[in-house]
Amino acid sequence: MINRSRRKCRSNLALRRFPLLLLAIAALAGGVVLAVHDRGETEIRALVREHEDGTLELALRQTTDDGSWSDLILPERRFLGPERDQGRWYTSSVAAIEDTGRGNTYCVVTHSREGDFFWRQVEFLADAWAEHRGEQVRYFAEPEIDGQAARIVQCADDGVDAIATTLPDPDKLEPAIAQAIAAGVVVTSFNSGAQDSARVGSFAHASVNELQVGRDAAREFEAAGAQGPILCVIHEEGNIGLVERCDGLEEAYGGGPVERFQVVGVGDLAGTGRAIAGKLSAGDYAGVFTLNQQVAIAAMRASPEGVLVATVDWDRVVAEAVADGDLQFAISTLSGFQIQGTLDTAAMLLSSFANTRGRVSVAEFRTMVSHTRVEVGTFIITQDNTDLVLRIYRRIAAGR
Repeated sequence: MINRSRRKCRSNLALRRFPLLLLAIAALAGGVVLAVHDRGETEIRALVREHEDGTLELALRQTTDDGSWSDLILPERRFLGPERDQGRWYTSSVAAIEDTGRGNTYCVVTHSREGDFFWRQVEFLADAWAEHRGEQVRYFAEPEIDGQAARIVQCADDGVDAIATTLPDPDKLEPAIAQAIAAGVVVTSFNSGAQDSARVGSFAHASVNELQVGRDAAREFEAAGAQGPILCVIHEEGNIGLVERCDGLEEAYGGGPVERFQVVGVGDLAGTGRAIAGKLSAGDYAGVFTLNQQVAIAAMRASPEGVLVATVDWDRVVAEAVADGDLQFAISTLSGFQIQGTLDTAAMLLSSFANTRGRVSVAEFRTMVSHTRVEVGTFIITQDNTDLVLRIYRRIAAGR
């Protein structure tokens, strides 16, 4: 019989020594296999066999890098003679159990689309985090909300230790998050959905303050001399984080009203550009504030001379446009800090949960810990710092 925990917890040390028990005197025929955990840090199993003279022999196995069981590990003192006291515990000598080095497994599930440099940064720095920590990260881009929910459930079914997900539509992801937690998975979130993250079950959320992003934009527009209405372009319908950016701009901008404008977005950049051009031709706007770097270029090309165009987040084209003065500024929301912040928090939660030694479920553990907010600052890209920004871009694009 094999009694294996569905969730694997592994050692972070190069070697670990365990005092081992002769666990199964009562069940002798054919040997006994049990899962034995030390503080949830590695997975081993004990095997016991009976010799013809009634002596019991103990052996161990541990999981290997590919998930299979290792060869037998034989403690020096591993035999128990046939003369045994009923009810007494007998111990073997210690045995060295090597760390498999596999670490915990994390799913990162985002609502990103292919070709978006913002999400390339997230993937790049998630990989860097995993390499530095000795963990495993699986990255998934699911631009449609139903696909994102299905991926969260699939990750849970695959038995990962933790899931870090964005929350572009918290209500539609809530059932999937609940299902993952019920399956024993720690779920954290990042990027969109900070205000609703605790309500939908996330243990912790890492993001910028989306309202502050809008306030930062208002300050930069005013510093550039903007006087008149600002068009705030929303490229993803239902994404609460984008709405909050426009709200922050409206709250802080003193040069005139802020008008929200919904576009198709990155799925049809040509159509998005035409829609923005049509909107600008029908009014006297001082500026355009886009919330995505690809939409920014479409807006820049659609805007008449004298209209200030700025954006949230960046890529090489945006950085070069800022350097040339075609874009006024770009606000980096430091996506790498967001993903590393949520993964660091998930790792801390996994360590704390391991210390419960199976006394509570992950769902019960969720009720015992306070929801954590990890707030990341912003970085304003202007003509003064585009040389630095473009050097960073080249490193990330080259995978270094």
